[in-house]
Amino acid sequence: MRAFNISVGSVVTLAHLTITDCYHGDRGAGIYNAGTLTVLGCNISDNAAAYGGAAINNHEGVLTVRDSVLSNNAGAYGGAILLFHGTLVDRK
Repeated sequence: MRAFNISVGSVVTLAHLTITDCYHGDRGAGIYNAGTLTVLGCNISDNAAAYGGAAINNHEGVLTVRDSVLSNNAGAYGGAILLFHGTLVDRK
């Protein structure tokens, strides 16, 4: 079961959450993002997706990850993050 599904056009911030032990038969077990998503201070671990992006699947969305831990996530194509025609923002 996927924890969060962020739809096209949505602007969402997930802050200080633990997302763990999720599974999805395709991609994005923890988070599926097609909108604009900021992940801040989260622990996303021990998730699995058959295809990839077990922690986060960014599908044509805009993704910013800051001060977060993504660990022990498993998928055929990208255990932590699968970026599919989207944007990964790095703001240091």
